[in-house]
Amino acid sequence: MQFIKALLVLLFLNLISCGLNAHPMMKRAIIIDTDAAFDDLLAIGYLLNRPELSIKAITISADGEENCEPALKNVMSVLRVLKQTQIPIACGRSTPLRGNHRFPQIWSRSQQLNLHSQSISSRALNPNAVALLKKILKVSKETVDIIALGPVTNLAELIKSPVRNKIHMVYLMGGAVHVPGNVSNKNPNYNNLAEWNLYLDPYAADLLFSSRVPITLVPLDATNQVPFSLRFYQTLKSHAKTVSAKFFYQLIHQNEQEIKTHAWYFWDVLTAAIATDPNIGTSKIEYLRVLIKPEETSGRIIVDQQRGVPIHVYGKIHRQLFYHHILQYLFS
Repeated sequence: MQFIKALLVLLFLNLISCGLNAHPMMKRAIIIDTDAAFDDLLAIGYLLNRPELSIKAITISADGEENCEPALKNVMSVLRVLKQTQIPIACGRSTPLRGNHRFPQIWSRSQQLNLHSQSISSRALNPNAVALLKKILKVSKETVDIIALGPVTNLAELIKSPVRNKIHMVYLMGGAVHVPGNVSNKNPNYNNLAEWNLYLDPYAADLLFSSRVPITLVPLDATNQVPFSLRFYQTLKSHAKTVSAKFFYQLIHQNEQEIKTHAWYFWDVLTAAIATDPNIGTSKIEYLRVLIKPEETSGRIIVDQQRGVPIHVYGKIHRQLFYHHILQYLFS
């Protein structure tokens, strides 16, 4: 009897000790680097709705699909809807580190998204994205994952700093490894090997790859498997019940024509989803490098066992699991 009493006392004291030493589950630190186009905004919304993540900053790669001011306004609109305006944002340079590659002007969504109703401060317009990235990494007590959804110009400048050692992984939507690129979509006679995010600043992409910072790549090989079908678009409409879900549905609705013509895929949303659940697809290590010249192949990724660097590359995607994630975290 005395033994049982002693055991109960020990168990009680142990429970008290566990309670005193218990800590809330530490959230995973994330930085989003984006050009804030239509697809990016959905990915940002998805990441903001994941309760296990702590978004430390959002930086704009302003040499991508959107220029600095409309990109900042687009991101701010998402932050307001999701009531997370405390997240710092900053804009990067508007030109690539080298060269003059640009998105076609007609692709800019700034007049189509209808998100720019509120003004932004002149302070937010300063090209200080790299400074913000350095600051966040320097003060972080743990390593940070970066989810890169546009050209990697900001990251190429960041990795020159010693704080690069705080980067745990870069999840990058970009490139085409074993499939054709998409730059030639606007010019069939030009560069059918590169994908837009790496084509816009191939020198920066080469610097990032060569730095040997850990990279998980979500190329066109993977994103081609997750089209935004008209059927799924109609499914989303029936799930748009909350304020945020209605916001994202209206964002999608403004691009209905692209969906109807089968011209749109879940490029950036898939990358965000893989960063939160690697089981959405399967990956393998491939030795890759980025070509800068000649112009006909600029931005192309090639497999090179001798000179390439090891990259985690996603291939096969479990589509139904991915679509379930969209419904759960964007439209629930």
